[in-house]
Amino acid sequence: ADTEIAEKLIEGTSALAASKAVDVGLATIPLATSALAQGQSSSSQGAPTFRKASVYNSFGRNSAFIRGGYAFADTEDFTDYSAPNIAVGGSYFLSASGKSRFFVEGEIYVSRQSESVSGVGISADATQWILAPNVAGRWQYQANGTVAPFISAGIGPGLVITSVDLNGLSDSTTDFVFAYTSRAGLHLTLSDKIDLEAAYRYLGLTQDGSIGIHGAEAGLNVKF
Repeated sequence: ADTEIAEKLIEGTSALAASKAVDVGLATIPLATSALAQGQSSSSQGAPTFRKASVYNSFGRNSAFIRGGYAFADTEDFTDYSAPNIAVGGSYFLSASGKSRFFVEGEIYVSRQSESVSGVGISADATQWILAPNVAGRWQYQANGTVAPFISAGIGPGLVITSVDLNGLSDSTTDFVFAYTSRAGLHLTLSDKIDLEAAYRYLGLTQDGSIGIHGAEAGLNVKF
């Protein structure tokens, strides 16, 4: 009887040990799986991410803009040229190197000057329109997150329309010219969507009598 009891006790102990071994073995499976997953996650986080070049990488740096100001010059038709001007267009981000940013811009520049002269037996009115679409390259130095000085230079066709009314007799001329422009100023970031800028502009025209137009202007940029 004692031998039978001892044998049953040994069998029960062995079964319990086997059961525990199975439990431990099963428990190690999810632990190993979890460790493997964590290792894969860590390796994937540490690995460099490569991104192909895409036009979508420039989103948030492109902008549409409007610029307005006042221009001053001496021309053949106007001894004291002073005219309001406006420009509308867009800017496309090309690349960055350090704190330098490079853009290409396209704009349509328009200015209008009028002048009246009256005297004994003389009454004259003159008006001149300048239309100068151009494409420009722009370099901008991002000194900090808010303020960035910039310069740009561009070329394009120009159209100059001059109308003169002298004692009731009217005449007008239209000249197709080559235009070149440069700007320098400060760019101010207000938010993720809105920027402001202030700049000096020079506009040159290959027109007889024109020595170039100087102007001061402010601009509003909306980024997308």
